[in-house]
Amino acid sequence: MPRFLAIVVLLVTSICLASQDRLSARETSGPQGLGTDTRAIDLEIAQYDKAIALDPNDSHAYAGRGDLFIEKGDYDRGMADYQKAIDLGYDVVYYVRAEKNIERGYYDLAIDDYTKLIDRSPKDPNGYRLRSNVYLRTGNNKQAIEDLSKVIELSPKQLQGYHDRGLTYLETGNYERALADFSAVLDIDPTWGEEYVNRGVAKFLMGQYTAAVSDFDQVLRMSPNQSSITTGDATLMYYLSRTKAGQVDETFARRAAKFDRTKWPGPVLALLLGRAALADVRAAAAKGNATEKRDQRCTAAFWIGENELMHGRPQTARSSFRDAVKECPQLFFEHSLAAFELKRLGN
Repeated sequence: MPRFLAIVVLLVTSICLASQDRLSARETSGPQGLGTDTRAIDLEIAQYDKAIALDPNDSHAYAGRGDLFIEKGDYDRGMADYQKAIDLGYDVVYYVRAEKNIERGYYDLAIDDYTKLIDRSPKDPNGYRLRSNVYLRTGNNKQAIEDLSKVIELSPKQLQGYHDRGLTYLETGNYERALADFSAVLDIDPTWGEEYVNRGVAKFLMGQYTAAVSDFDQVLRMSPNQSSITTGDATLMYYLSRTKAGQVDETFARRAAKFDRTKWPGPVLALLLGRAALADVRAAAAKGNATEKRDQRCTAAFWIGENELMHGRPQTARSSFRDAVKECPQLFFEHSLAAFELKRLGN
């Protein structure tokens, strides 16, 4: 499962720079330990006001003050400060402003900022990769693939471009190209367990169940004693592939026993073994932080659907697959698998 739609190093660096600007203001002249209440923010803003009064061309001060206005909820003034910082040549703020716009759902504005960065540095793959992520959020898979192809052209040994494009191909039903991209990743780094899972899913969706089993088994042989999300995915998909191929997975109970039933994805494995009820899985999926809950609801919905299919209940399976399509982020392989099963069931 792709848990990663990863933020590239350049973006992390960019945000850190802005944070360092604010930290510097606190350390040199601001009050300590006041938290993020409005009074503390106003005091920090006042420090930036002084810095800007002393040097009206201090782009870092505008960027730092912009962060504070955003944190306070004053988006108009925050965005105005970001623009001033950009006008003064602090291009890194494009990245920060794009992220703020993504958080608010202003995807067109984020795309515009990334496009401006690409225009300034057309040989830098980072702008294309970040813009592709926004295109994916908006369902513009064609443009996302074009951007990711550019990433690969500019940086052919960088894994993330192949990985992200492979997941996008998987989502759009172009399984052969997804397979090729995942294989390209493994040619460069044969130790990436998650990519064997992704390649196995591509083979599974092409009906190549025996070949898929080989990839899932590779993950389990690489990490025989681990009970991680990736090995859980491999264990589940190994079982499903063998089942779809009309074979019995004699290893499933032994492998599933390595997972704690109280920790994810243990409840899903217990369900398929007949040792947990649907309500138990749904209750377990509702635990954790917001991201964990989303991911777990996604996984639960898909595997409940498969469990229902195995027990001859296509109507309830269809309902669960619909839930998976709704819950799963677009580049989670469960999203692609659920959409595939719905199509096979006639939606």
